[in-house]
Amino acid sequence: MILPYYSDLHLHLDGSVELFTLQKICEYTGQKLPENLSEEDLYVADDCKDLNQYLDKFDFVNQYLQTEAGLAVATQHLLMRLGAIGVKYAEIRFAPQKHTEQNLTQEGAVAAVLEACRSLKELSEEETGLLPDVRFILCMMRSDYSIPGNKDKNLETLSVAQYYMAQENPLVVGVDLAGAEALFPTEQFEQEFQIARDFGIPFTIHAGEAAGPDSMECALDFGAKRIGHGIAAIQSERLMERLAREKIVLEMCPSSNLQTKAIPDMQHFPIREFMKRGIICTINSDNMTVSHTDVKNELYRCIKLGLKEDEINTLIKNGINYPLS
Repeated sequence: MILPYYSDLHLHLDGSVELFTLQKICEYTGQKLPENLSEEDLYVADDCKDLNQYLDKFDFVNQYLQTEAGLAVATQHLLMRLGAIGVKYAEIRFAPQKHTEQNLTQEGAVAAVLEACRSLKELSEEETGLLPDVRFILCMMRSDYSIPGNKDKNLETLSVAQYYMAQENPLVVGVDLAGAEALFPTEQFEQEFQIARDFGIPFTIHAGEAAGPDSMECALDFGAKRIGHGIAAIQSERLMERLAREKIVLEMCPSSNLQTKAIPDMQHFPIREFMKRGIICTINSDNMTVSHTDVKNELYRCIKLGLKEDEINTLIKNGINYPLS
């Protein structure tokens, strides 16, 4: 029997905002949505060429996530959405620097998300349904450091993460590096992860999605506990052996890997090979709206590949057993 609950360790807040949520945000903020906007307009196009084009879908939604109200509504709606499909534990990630175009600071953006989570949890179960246990990961962004201020934004994210992780019963559990991997190689961010290690901040890194095994090797050398995606490991025997030996957790996301052309088709999704080699894998949704999916659908994709009941249960349990903290 497949377990009746799920886990999702790789889930972006801004990539999981539904049209209904945007409508509710506009009721609070007075913003306007384009006429005739449909839910499908928020999905990535079928002819998406690569990760860079995929990431363009976030720009539209983020203009509505620049206030405390916008972030609060997005957070609470996502929590209820996760609860409705049976998610038991989730780690939601977002880049606070992406929400400072108006009056919010990075710290203020994080505060808005955390307060929204706590206030929803305080409501009765009859009002909210069964909510998942959730934690948050703050994303630094791959960007051009020749542009003044870009590196400072990432350093500020580290400082904000340290502050919130020092709180009693913290909801922030670590940091990530997200964005255009092929354009801004992992190796350029060595100082940031040295600081994370000095601060004692656990981290995961998007790697091996739009770049090769070297990007993952670099992330591991920095001290990453988990790797977001990690598809490129299939190209390197040495790297697969290292992942298994060091018990590195892969946060795998089938649908988005198809959409970003990290894999040409599901037959090239290397989940079975990784599991056979003893690599700890999890299955995640990445972006529930942009990729038009959820973790249940992602697991179903794995079932269609031939994974058995016990293998699916292992993937679910890994998401519970390997939090970032």
